Amino acid sequence: MKPEQRGQSASNEVDPNSDSAIIYAVASLGVHHIIVVGHTRCGGVGACLPNDSPGKALAFNPVTGTCAQKEATEEQSFDRLPLSLQKWLQPVRDIVLNWVPKKVPTLAEVTEANVFEQGRTVARSAVVQDYWFREGRGCLIGIHGWLYDVDSGRLRDLNFSITRDTPPSEYL
Repeated sequence: MKPEQRGQSASNEVDPNSDSAIIYAVASLGVHHIIVVGHTRCGGVGACLPNDSPGKALAFNPVTGTCAQKEATEEQSFDRLPLSLQKWLQPVRDIVLNWVPKKVPTLAEVTEANVFEQGRTVARSAVVQDYWFREGRGCLIGIHGWLYDVDSGRLRDLNFSITRDTPPSEYL
């Protein structure tokens, strides 16, 4: 069984700081798969949505002591976040602002779209490109997107995978 290496960030945002975790996992630990996992009720994604987005308020409301959802009562607006968080979440905000079709996206839709985009970001990274196409060490087979449902505790495969054989036009 291969060792496990985890890296986590708000809203699954992959940035240059993620490279060190990827290098260590792929080159030193020999991991074969990188899994980008989003989760339901994500506050970072919720803050990027317009206030009328279905499900937005659930991102900011913890469950009750019996693990049942509380009624949605609280929301957070992107424009009211500190500038440092706005900068960090801008890629998610861009997903929302460029949403096609031009309707108000749901929390669930943007959460999944963010997992896909962050998976593509990992695939585009110099680290992954080096391991796949140059002289990099490692056994990296693929990058995959999953979603963790906070309420049910279930993990769902989003049927999103990028491998060395995926045409670069699908992620570059």
